[in-house]
Amino acid sequence: AARATREHLVDNNVVARRAVGLEVVVNIMHDGESFGEIGCRTEGCTRNASCVTETPVEILVLDRFSYLATFDAFTKQHNVAKEAFCESLACFQNWSEKEVSAQASVMRETTIERGKHIVTQGESNTACYFITAGVAHVFRTVVDEGGASHRVLLSKLSTGDCCGEQALLNVGKRHILISNVSVVTDVKTRVLRLDQAQALSTRWGKADKKALRQMAVAVPIDSKILQIEADRRKWGVTQGELMERIRFEEAEKNALGAGKALCPPGGAMHHL
Repeated sequence: AARATREHLVDNNVVARRAVGLEVVVNIMHDGESFGEIGCRTEGCTRNASCVTETPVEILVLDRFSYLATFDAFTKQHNVAKEAFCESLACFQNWSEKEVSAQASVMRETTIERGKHIVTQGESNTACYFITAGVAHVFRTVVDEGGASHRVLLSKLSTGDCCGEQALLNVGKRHILISNVSVVTDVKTRVLRLDQAQALSTRWGKADKKALRQMAVAVPIDSKILQIEADRRKWGVTQGELMERIRFEEAEKNALGAGKALCPPGGAMHHL
């Protein structure tokens, strides 16, 4: 392997592939992302992955001396910020500081413009996205008995929420995951992306996955979603208001079983 002495700033799609018996895609890179940082920081480091272009690519290259004199300090500060954010998430509460640092170091921060998809229903899902700033809406498109399609709002995501969690819940499994929802940004949104392949060497145990499930949006079955849409039209409320009331009713059922009482959104009456 060649010695890693350069930092590459990527200006188009680059796929990092790693040979583990067979060639495996461990990361997909886009405009503005980089690779080679570890090699620049570590004297005599050798590459443990190959980067292969999927399209024509323009790359800005820094030698090791220039990288250490410029971007290194920024990269270290950025990694500290990523670690602090991860430590605030429920799914990392049982992790040691060293483990969080190792996982955060391979997470990629991406800015997504308003109205763009983070994940798309029906497409393959290979990464989990944690929102660090911004707002996004979760939609599912369902088809009724008459063949008509309905795009139904299921939830709203903001800082600290996640989507694409199935990629981490199925770490180590060798089947293709298809997203069952679309997540669309409502404003310019920043996310940390953790690719499934890059979580293989970290400790995603049962407790961590349980916490991740609780962070994620529960998707009702299609018949329930169609009923939600029918009720929304009948009662003249927004999809968001209706989902809020439904979530409250579900929470109330659980609370009543524990002898507790909840205050419904919008007042004392919560039934539609």
